[in-house]
Amino acid sequence: MLKTIFYYQTKFFKKLVSSQNEGLDKELLQVSKSLASRNLSTRLQAISRLKEIICCYPQESYKVSDIVASFIRNKTTTLNHLEMQQVFSEKVSEDIQAALTLIGEIPLLCSFDCDRAANSIKESMINLSHTDIRGANLNCANLKRVIFKEAILYQTNLCSANLSHVNLEGAILSAANLQKANLEGANLKGAILSAANLCGANLFRANLDGANMYLAKLEDTIFDSSRYY
Repeated sequence: MLKTIFYYQTKFFKKLVSSQNEGLDKELLQVSKSLASRNLSTRLQAISRLKEIICCYPQESYKVSDIVASFIRNKTTTLNHLEMQQVFSEKVSEDIQAALTLIGEIPLLCSFDCDRAANSIKESMINLSHTDIRGANLNCANLKRVIFKEAILYQTNLCSANLSHVNLEGAILSAANLQKANLEGANLKGAILSAANLCGANLFRANLDGANMYLAKLEDTIFDSSRYY
């Protein structure tokens, strides 16, 4: 008798979970479509909804990360350096800033439910290579899972950001604020850090091979064991 009850309870639970997952997948699809809207307000509402979904379903953070990263790439991927120079004074739009802020908050949003979110966070890398997010505010953001290879981060505020072991190879970080940023073990090979503020930044064991640090502020910067040529 007990085995029969347990069997039906288990079957009901699996059906319920399956139904919830199906409903969530449909909502994520709808939110993705909203991000393609021409209306700024609609896109901002979609980003806010994605934040709510992570809070309720931290185990789905990798799906949300993929959606947000795809949105940013589609809106900011650079085509060539000539195009970059032509729009050099521009900054990120309001919706891109909101999306970047969400990416930096994902580890914190999932921290209250570490067991369910742990595998999702570990397996999910966020690829923002070749994107143009100059002037973005990523103050104190946790960006450990982000790939910024050859990205344009000109005048970006990365003060106290966590960039530990992040791939920033060939990235443009000119005039960026990296004060007290954690860049331990980061790959900065060939990166342009001219006039960047690196005061108090941690570059322990960072790869600085070929990095351009002309006029960079280096007061109290930690270089121990860094590879800098």
